[in-house]
Amino acid sequence: SFWLATLGNGIIHYNRKNFQLYGKNEGLSDDRIYCILKDRKSRVWIGTNGTGLCQFDGINFTNYTVNDGLPGNNITCLLEDRKGNIWLGTRSGVAKYSADMLTTFTEKEGLVNNYVYSIQEDREGNIWFGTSGGVSKYNGKQFTNWTEESGLINNAVTSILVENSGCLWFGTLGGACRFDGNSFFYFTEKEGLANNAVLSMLQDQKGNIWMGTRFGLSKISKATIKSISTNKRKNKSFFSFSPSTALFKNYTYEDGFQGIGCWRNSILEAKDGTIYIGANDRLMIYHPNGDVEPVSPPKINLVAVSLFNESLPWSELQEHKDSLIVLNNGVKVSNYHFTGLSGWNHLPENLILKYNNNSIGFTFVGITQHQPEKIKYQYKLEGFDEAWSTLTPKNDASYANLSAGHYQFKVKALSSSGVWSQELAYPFSIRPPWWKTTLAYVIYLLGFLGSILGIFYWRSAALRRENRILEEKVLHRTMELQQKSSELELSLDHLKSAQTQLIQAEKLASLGELTAGIAHEIQNPLNFVNNFAEINQELLSELEEEIEKGNLFEIKDLAKNLKVNEGKINHHGQRASAIVRAMLEHSRNSTGVKEPTDLNSLADEYLRLAYHGLRAKDSTIVATIETHFDPELPKITVIPQDIGRVILNLINNAFYAVTEKAKKGMEGYRPTVIISTQRMVNAIEIRVTDNGNGIPDAIKDKIFQPFFTTKPTGQGTGLGLSLSYDIVTKGHGGTLVAVNNAGEGATFLLQLPLNNQVNEVI
Repeated sequence: SFWLATLGNGIIHYNRKNFQLYGKNEGLSDDRIYCILKDRKSRVWIGTNGTGLCQFDGINFTNYTVNDGLPGNNITCLLEDRKGNIWLGTRSGVAKYSADMLTTFTEKEGLVNNYVYSIQEDREGNIWFGTSGGVSKYNGKQFTNWTEESGLINNAVTSILVENSGCLWFGTLGGACRFDGNSFFYFTEKEGLANNAVLSMLQDQKGNIWMGTRFGLSKISKATIKSISTNKRKNKSFFSFSPSTALFKNYTYEDGFQGIGCWRNSILEAKDGTIYIGANDRLMIYHPNGDVEPVSPPKINLVAVSLFNESLPWSELQEHKDSLIVLNNGVKVSNYHFTGLSGWNHLPENLILKYNNNSIGFTFVGITQHQPEKIKYQYKLEGFDEAWSTLTPKNDASYANLSAGHYQFKVKALSSSGVWSQELAYPFSIRPPWWKTTLAYVIYLLGFLGSILGIFYWRSAALRRENRILEEKVLHRTMELQQKSSELELSLDHLKSAQTQLIQAEKLASLGELTAGIAHEIQNPLNFVNNFAEINQELLSELEEEIEKGNLFEIKDLAKNLKVNEGKINHHGQRASAIVRAMLEHSRNSTGVKEPTDLNSLADEYLRLAYHGLRAKDSTIVATIETHFDPELPKITVIPQDIGRVILNLINNAFYAVTEKAKKGMEGYRPTVIISTQRMVNAIEIRVTDNGNGIPDAIKDKIFQPFFTTKPTGQGTGLGLSLSYDIVTKGHGGTLVAVNNAGEGATFLLQLPLNNQVNEVI
């Protein structure tokens, strides 16, 4: 016999022949019942919707409310554990009735949320609670909680099932998930579930799992559950299971399931295998022997390929492949190619379209003898879609404004029995316009690089002229001071002006030092671009020959090689472009505008270019370069041109120091320059370390003074470190100091305050 709970008509006892109703007239405190439980002592526990908990011993009703210690009067679920304790969930927490004692648990004791939907006991005796805020496990001492942040599919857990294997299933308002203690497997409407609101769950005697949803009933087979258990991934805590293997059988009105949806925690299996389902307005009984499912998958066919939502007579166009077609909507279709027609529906094979004929549609059909009206489809366009579409009964798909490239349309069908068809694939291509071809990009790149090189030569010549003029002015002013002591004050003003101009010249002089490094850096990607462009010309000639021969295999192989080479040309072209952009930023006069800057990238770029510039001057110089960049370094707001000049000055000084020491011919000496970044508590630190001769103590306090230098005459202006010190301290509020290393060499420490940090939204 069974006890049934109703929402408005009390409780009903059903002995499989007659129904007996108990309501307010019989002593029940409320006719609105949410849950019911018959314990091992034959007592019936009744959870009401507002008047507390009732106990029925077969004769009398006993009522318990918040006045008796319940956490709330709205009882949502009931459970008797293996020890005989009665657990009840409410909208205000959990209560345990044991030996006439009532113990309550709420969020204060560690429960994840006070609104409890479901309660279940696992094999180890742990009690699980499904709430509106996640899942809680109680081991008798403490709570352990899981939420969406921990991998749960949805926080509203309306039902819990303990599988025969010991794994747990959680039915939520956002789908179902299986939990094996480490990983979650997700099931939603995308995987074929009837509805994402899973309110009831049951594992039958055959091992199948039933899910009662808000709209319809779903069954997942024992074979699918087994495949989930054997498809674990290493080092992965949470991941979604592949939808192509989720074999759901959905029961709706057409299958005899006349209820709109299932009620919460209301599926029960009798000993004879009969399944009782509490629907929204009725009791449904399922007899498993009457369920015979077809096992053959549907067959999927592509029946039409259209352009701009209009069908084309492909069989008539086979003999006139390049003819101009004007569609009814006025669109002109031309310069199309295909190698032949498919055998049944006469669709173009290996279709190639012009760049502006890029609106294409597909019509497909799944063929099955069993409920063909309930077949559903999933499709995707490889090269455009990142994932499969959601399941849909529509048998057509269209794509507009596609970019040039190679595509493959894939589609598969799902029968009403949850069996997938094989995938059908249809490849096609869209040619790029002439101004986006590889040859055009090569021409653009060469023209751009020629312009950049011209600018470099022009600026270098201008820099030399300005330096020469400034030197003449300084010499002239110095002679005047020696001859006319009476004009000392005026001459000092002119000298300050000349000094300011010389500082500006020092800023521009760094560009000339990097010219050789730029040429070395940019030559490698240019060589790659030229080499692969020549190879592509040869491959295109071979492709034309194979097209004339009709050798499809060779054509595909050549096209694949062309695609790989184009990717390499694009990669090295972008590398050259990045170098050009970096040097344009360096050569541009600072605007004084601060902007978010990645100091790791800035330091790496100037280190590489400075080293290649050094090698271009003297190819015999070999130095070891080490970088230690903090991967968690945040972006900060600085003037990138100015900070770049500071880093360049420090790196050039380091290379100069190790080069001078190397000239002494010391045995076993290896010139080494190290640059590192690190996030401090309130600042970001950049270190430039060398193993050169170090800084003598007598001049350590003078190195940041203007015009002070230890280099021979003509090799330095003495303004590099002075200018760097002003940029860091006055322009950015940071610090710049120099220290001698304990062993040998020196280290420059540059610190910039973290109040300039840039917060990025990821």
